[in-house]
Amino acid sequence: IPQYLLPEEDCPLQVLTFTLTEEQKTITHVNATNLRKVLLRQDIRDLPVVVLSVAGPFRTGKSFLLNFILQYLETNGEEWGSQNQLNPQNGFHWRHGIERDTVGMWLWSKPFVRTLPNGEKVAIVVADTQGTFDRHTVMAENTRIFALNALISSQQIYNIKEKISEDILQQMHLFTEYGAMVARNMKGQKPFQNLEFLVRDWEFESHEHGADGGYQYLQSVLQCDNDTPREQREVRMWLKDCYEKITCYLFPHPGKKVTKSTFTGDLRELEDDFRLFFLRFIESLLKPDRMAVKRVGDHEVTCESLFEMIKVYVDAFNSAELPEVNTIFHATARLNHDVVRQSSLTSYQTAMQRVAGPGLPYVDEQYLQEQHISARTAALNVFENARLLGGNAQKDALREDIEREIQAMWSQTQTYNRSKDILRGMRTPLIFAGAAFLLNIVSTVLDVVELDPIAHVLNLIAWIGVLALMLWGTLSFSGKQPEVRSALDSAADMLFRSSRDVFSQSLNKFGSPKPPHSRPS
Repeated sequence: IPQYLLPEEDCPLQVLTFTLTEEQKTITHVNATNLRKVLLRQDIRDLPVVVLSVAGPFRTGKSFLLNFILQYLETNGEEWGSQNQLNPQNGFHWRHGIERDTVGMWLWSKPFVRTLPNGEKVAIVVADTQGTFDRHTVMAENTRIFALNALISSQQIYNIKEKISEDILQQMHLFTEYGAMVARNMKGQKPFQNLEFLVRDWEFESHEHGADGGYQYLQSVLQCDNDTPREQREVRMWLKDCYEKITCYLFPHPGKKVTKSTFTGDLRELEDDFRLFFLRFIESLLKPDRMAVKRVGDHEVTCESLFEMIKVYVDAFNSAELPEVNTIFHATARLNHDVVRQSSLTSYQTAMQRVAGPGLPYVDEQYLQEQHISARTAALNVFENARLLGGNAQKDALREDIEREIQAMWSQTQTYNRSKDILRGMRTPLIFAGAAFLLNIVSTVLDVVELDPIAHVLNLIAWIGVLALMLWGTLSFSGKQPEVRSALDSAADMLFRSSRDVFSQSLNKFGSPKPPHSRPS
């Protein structure tokens, strides 16, 4: 069997790598092929995306945690906690020791499709990121890893040991200035979504293990009073301003077996209380009502949009070692505009497809024009009601771009609709021939009843119709003087519309229903 016909096994795919140049500049590289395999699959590319990621210092068990998350998603939580669920055989690679294992950013190749409580289908993408603060990583790379993780995630787990120390908050502060700037420009909307501090090896009795104890501990960490130094106060205020929701979960120590080289990842080898809280955490994390769809502004991001988003942010970071806040802000504004633009055009496209899409018959052009105006107004309302980043000049340019694309789509719709009218190519000769034939019959009848003057006038008009028909045929065959043929087509259309309107009015006068706007092709 050819290799390309065999289904690919689910596996982690590396999508981002970091290198250091001779000038000590960090460069981020995108593996577009792997990124495309995950996010541009036909079954999920148009679905809203939930990006679940784990970040934090190296060698803190991030990949180990993610493998149990994958196990839960694979089984959809069925028999969660049973014996066959306690030792995942597949997932992200991890190993013992003090050297780093995960390098760059990895995505699980299979997004998981789930239905939210509101009935919306979403794709869950699971991400594993390189640990920070190892001996191979410079400070700029640490900041970049955390920044990219925060920018693309909708549910970010920050995995740390023992406590939320001041150095952890200071490291996050390196990037929260960007978040504060975005928040000011988004009229109160926060740039990042869900952040959960996962504190491993919690051994203090002041707060109990689990979510409740984590909440109380987090409040004590983020609390500010008059004695709090200004720098620490700013870090905490900006952190609250940047994330929509911040939570904390406290894990007990797993036991000494986890440090042994013989440990295989089997939860049954660890302490009972650790296993209990570990399983509870994953189950609560992946409840449908906790799923946060990735958004830019107030618009949901699809898998296809996330593909473009990652490339845009990487380009922004590669423009400088530690990019200016404005650089990242403009990149976010561009993504925000792209999402709004796509939402507006999708609104127009969907409305017009319901009227003149594939499988539907030819639609009367006047009715189609009315539907176009209605759909265009609705699409521009999507634009007007969206929260946009940037100044008025950028917003005006975006509106012009949307209007220009709507006009192009309208022209395509008109052409496509006319192609369904099988009689359109013969409409002009049929109208002239039919008019001449009817006028000739009427003139003959009038001649019989001795109304000769009127009969002669109608007969003359009939001959004019015949001459117009002959002229149209000659110009069509020769291809010369297209403006004359166009004038004849317009005259025929006007005659057809006038006759149809008179006929419709006559029917209405006798109580007949108005003819439908469409007819079979």
